[in-house]
Amino acid sequence: MTRIPEAGRVKTRLIPALGADGAVALHAALLDCTLRTVEAHSLETGINVEVRFTGGDTASVDRYRHAYTAKSLTATWREQHGTDLGDRLHCAIHAACGEGAQAVVVIGTDCPDLSPEVLRSAWNSL
Repeated sequence: MTRIPEAGRVKTRLIPALGADGAVALHAALLDCTLRTVEAHSLETGINVEVRFTGGDTASVDRYRHAYTAKSLTATWREQHGTDLGDRLHCAIHAACGEGAQAVVVIGTDCPDLSPEVLRSAWNSL
């Protein structure tokens, strides 16, 4: 679950300290870190990855999708649906299960300590 990095629309509580450009750079770095971790885990396990996003226009979404596809992350990118975070989480999980997923692990992009080992533990716990 992520937002497409857009100045003034991500990490808004940090804008007074970092400025809009600094906040978007932080969000982009966290997104990159998360996707690299997920990529490593997916390559190791074969588990499918879905990036549920909000924000961004078609060009910015395509830019991120193509950047990670070029880095070998095979993921499905889909827009989030719902009125609030809980509703968006429910919709994402419900859709995945409706498409045959036997289990779902949902992560955000604000977890720089996330590792393939943590993801493996999450799957094992399910």
